[in-house]
Amino acid sequence: MQQNDFADKLKWIATSFVVAAVFFRSQHEHSLQVYDIVLSFIGCALWIVVGVLWKDRAVITLNSILTVMLLISIVNIFG
Repeated sequence: MQQNDFADKLKWIATSFVVAAVFFRSQHEHSLQVYDIVLSFIGCALWIVVGVLWKDRAVITLNSILTVMLLISIVNIFG
């Protein structure tokens, strides 16, 4: 598999995680917050990989910051 093919598939997988997270966020149910945070974390972490493959510093920077913030939320929830 070519690197571009892999990045193209990965970006859609990452996007699917983020869209699913926003769906849970839109339900305004506190009990669904954990799904929002975990799915957002996975999606952003995957977008970091895509950014590295694309050598796109803006994508890497944005998603790195979001991933750290979401990881802090995960630690606060489960820690």
